[in-house]
Order: sequence, then structure tokens, then C-alpha cells
Amino acid sequence: LPMLLPARPHSPFVALSRSLAAARTLFHHRRSVAGNGNDGDRDAVDPRLWIGHKRELRDVVNPGRVSCMSATLSACKTRELNPEIGDVVPPPWHWSLFTHEQAVPPNQLGEDGFLKPGEFLPRAALPHLLWGGCSMSFYHPIHVGDPLRRVDTVVSVEPKQGRTGKLLLVGVRQETFHETTGAQLMGEKQDFVFQGGNGKAWKMMPEGPRAPLTSDLAITIVPDPILLFRFSALTFNAHRIHYDRPYAVEVEGYPGLMVHGELTATLLLDIVRRLKPAGATLTHFECRAIRPLFDTTPFVVAGKVSQHGQCEVWASPVTDEKNGAGIVPPMAMRGWALFE
Repeated sequence: LPMLLPARPHSPFVALSRSLAAARTLFHHRRSVAGNGNDGDRDAVDPRLWIGHKRELRDVVNPGRVSCMSATLSACKTRELNPEIGDVVPPPWHWSLFTHEQAVPPNQLGEDGFLKPGEFLPRAALPHLLWGGCSMSFYHPIHVGDPLRRVDTVVSVEPKQGRTGKLLLVGVRQETFHETTGAQLMGEKQDFVFQGGNGKAWKMMPEGPRAPLTSDLAITIVPDPILLFRFSALTFNAHRIHYDRPYAVEVEGYPGLMVHGELTATLLLDIVRRLKPAGATLTHFECRAIRPLFDTTPFVVAGKVSQHGQCEVWASPVTDEKNGAGIVPPMAMRGWALFE
């Protein structure tokens, strides 16, 4: 439904005050009756006691950030390279916002460059953190210049035993609001996976379903270090597996630099945006990471639209395996979008 918003101010002083407000991050820690109330005791008893842990973040949609995201992606439109106040921000470019959640001193980062668990996510005695997927519902567009508030809540923590060893699955709900009107603009759930063992455990992950032989649109992506570094910088993601090759290969045991799950999902949503029927509105998107992608081989992002207002998208590595007339590699990520 259409929503009336107040006029967006163009004053640089208003923008400055909002930027200063964005630096205020509020953390709300859920207290547990388990143990003696000490965080260490809480984690030792049960990491599921982190369920309900909240934080609140504020930010303003900066035109420069939108322009940098547009330039980073393989396919971008001229208008998005030179955004103006009031322009719609394509989903999920909002992932370049609220990055001050990771603006911490180096001593609060782990050896892998990622935020030490225990600040917001549970402390897990598992060394590898992977992005597992997301689910998004879009209620109103986000515009350049909008002041935003986001509330994050840990909604699920599930210890599991998988083929690669012990796992800890963590779900985080993210609700984004317009700071001035209070209207909720979108809702999102992010899934994270803490994994034990070494980086070679990814080879034991089950293969995903085969990619369809045909698509309405397919784009080949060459994940070079520049692309991965720029996306890391935009999202203020210091996880070394994305830009530090010696660390990724020699310490974590991966075959090369790992492509961000969020980057792959962003490219899939670009396919959705290109395939969106005229006059339709994107209302929902979800995707699941199946196996990681690396910069050692190109990959394809592709999609097709059904007759029922749905769009299926997928990412798969380029392989030499052939079946009949087409290449049918397993999917590394799979997603679905709904239009109205």
C-alpha cells in the first residue's frame, strides 16, 4: 500500500546530525536465571540461553554508499551510480548499512578477523562461521536519504551433529523501520552456521540439486580478489577468508578465497530484479546456501520466472561436467522470489 512520508530534508546539517545519531548502538542483554548470571556460565550451560538477545542500530542511507555498491556489482545502472535523495535503494543493498555494528577495536576481533562471538552472537567453541541464508519480506521501499532503525533479535540457537561434525545454527531476525514515521520497511531473518573441524570439512557437505538446464537469464561471474575485497569493505566485513589468501588456504584449509554468501545472494536478487514482470512488486525473497563458492572458478547466477508470480534463482560453479545438451552442475545457492 502507498505510504506518505514527510519531505526528506536536503540540509547537510540534518544529514550530519543523523549520521552522529547512527553511531549510537544500544545493546539489550537478556538475563538468565541459569548459573550465576556470568556470561561465561551462561554459555557453558546452554548456548540457547542467547535466544532473545537484542540490539538496536541506527543509520542513514548515504548516496555515496549506494553508488559504491552499484559500482562494485558486475551489472549496474547509470542512475544508481549517481543516486539522488529520494531514489529507491535496490534490495539487498541495505546490507551495506548498519556496518558500525562491527566497528570495534582490533582486540575484539578473532584471529579470523570476524567479531568475536559473545558480543551479539553466542560464544561457540567452533572455529568456522558461515552464512547459511536469509529470508526477506518487503513492505515499503527504502530510499536514499532515509533515516533507519534496525532491531536485531537472536530467535533461534540449535546445536546439531552434521556430516562435517558439530554445528551450531543461529537465526537472527532483523526488523528495519523508518526512523521518522515508525513504519516497518522490511523484515529479515539471517541464518549463521558455526562449524567445527577445519576448512576441508566443506568437501563433506552434501551436493545440492542440479541446476536447471534452461533459464530466462544467466550471467557468469568471475569472483576476482578485487570484487571480494570491495564487497568486504562495503559491508565492513573483516572476515579474512574473503581477502587473505594465505590465511584462507593455509589456516582455514579452503582451496582459495571464499565468495561471501551475501554477495552471491545480492547477485541472485539482481537476477530477480531483471526478471521482474512489468508492473509487479517484489514482496518476498529467500535463499539457502548449499555449498561455498571460491575464487578458483567462475560461477553462474541464473533464474527463471513461472506463471504463478514466482521466480526461481540459483548460483552454481562452472564445471566441465555435461549431461546431454547442457552443463548441469550442482547448485551452490538456491533462492525464490514472490511478486504481486
